[in-house]
This record gives sequence, C-alpha cells and structure tokens, in this order.
Amino acid sequence: MIPVRIRSSFQRIPCDIREESMHNPVVRVSPRRRTRLIAISAIIGVILFAVAYQGYDGTSGLGLYDQPVLLFMVSIRADLLSTIMGYATRLASPEFLVPLTLVVMVIWVIAKREWWRPLLLGGGMALSAVFAYGLKALTANPRPASSYMLPPLETSFSFPSGHVVGITALIFIFGYLLYSRHPERHSYVNWAVWGTLLVAFFAFTRLYLAAHWLTDVVAGFGIGLITLAIVAGVDWLVMGRHRGAHSARGMAAADANRENATLDPQGRS
Repeated sequence: MIPVRIRSSFQRIPCDIREESMHNPVVRVSPRRRTRLIAISAIIGVILFAVAYQGYDGTSGLGLYDQPVLLFMVSIRADLLSTIMGYATRLASPEFLVPLTLVVMVIWVIAKREWWRPLLLGGGMALSAVFAYGLKALTANPRPASSYMLPPLETSFSFPSGHVVGITALIFIFGYLLYSRHPERHSYVNWAVWGTLLVAFFAFTRLYLAAHWLTDVVAGFGIGLITLAIVAGVDWLVMGRHRGAHSARGMAAADANRENATLDPQGRS
C-alpha cells in the first residue's frame, strides 16, 4: 500500500510527465508553453534577420552602422585582447562545432539510450549550416577589407556569420532539448539569458577581428533562433503522437490514485 502522503504528492504531478520511453522521452512541457516558445523564437528570429537583411549591403537601415562599428572595434584593439579574441572565436568555428556536436550526439545515445533528441540536435545544426552557407552564396556580400582584419584572413562571403549561426543553434537547441523533458530541473529562461550573453560574446569576437559586419552577426543570431523554432516544431509534431497514449495512461493512474487516497493508512474507507 502506497502511503497517502506519497499518493497525494503523485497526484499533483501533471499526467504528461509520469512516463517516458528510453527511445522517445515524453515531452514534458505543456502545449501552451511549447507554442509560446516556438512563436517567440520564430518572431524574434525573423525580425532580426529581416532587419539585418534589409541593410546587409551597408546602404540602408542597420547597415548604416556597419562601418562605424567596424572602425570602433579597430580603435579599441590591444595586443592581449586581440590574442584572447583570436583564440575565443575558434570555439564557434565550424571546425570546432561540428566535431563537438558529433561527440555530444554519440555520448547522448550511449548514456541515455535514446536517438530522437541527438538526431534533433544534429539535424538542427545541419539545417543551420544550410541556411548560413546558402545565404552566403545568395548574397555574395564581401567581408570588411583585409587591411582591417586580424589574422587569419578570411576571404569567403560575409552574410551571415556562420560562427554566430552555429553557436546560437547549438546553445539554444541543446537547451531546448534538455528543458522540454526536464522542466523541473532546467529553467529555459535562465538558459536563454546566459545563452544570449554567450552568443553576444562570440558575435563581439567576430566584429573585433573585423571578420564580419554588424548586420552579419545580427542575421546569424536571427537564423539560429529560426532554426530553434523549426526544431521545436518538428519535435512537437513527431512526439505529438506519443502524448495521447501517455496522457490517457496518466489520467487513468491519477483517477486510481484519487480513489485510493480516500482510504486510511490501513486501507479502510
């Protein structure tokens, strides 16, 4: 016989977080909160990208600040700071993020014995890369002049910043995949705040090294958030077919526990 206190506590747990599969962990965030997350990510991402895209050639809108920001970054350079920025920016490079993502995916599969969330992480990173390199080829926008750049010199197209796209997608998608299954242990709001600060730092390194324009890093952040919204939407759609069965079993368990809660500790009514 389960003690009444334990049964009562169990009844207060939402029915959609009581069961989970090793291969497909139950989505524990309510549909309303998930919809809000997808909407906010998509709206902010689209706005940031649209503002940056409108001025990516430097002739209008946010693009009018590209050159002033570049000159400011050059003016504040110092030897030690330049060394730090040079090393730090490599942590957001594709050469670092791709193997890091693969390692995380492999460890996740082995440690948790599940495939869906690692697949979402890898798929989200791949999608963000498609967005980044596709837009680079589409816009063909040149980087700042090499005379401003700190080595190593980069000669590929500028818009958007692939570093910012990649680090944004990795931080926010990884946080979402943790938060959506364990909301009681992970606050996605806190994660998003710290994640935004970390993305801002890497964006600063790209501007400081004169590897990108302001519009490039703003667009990169926007594309990363759009990728997050897409991944969360796919997760919701695919996992939705599991929620009905889990909710039905959870409701049945809750009804049984409410009935048992009327019994005294000896099991008598």
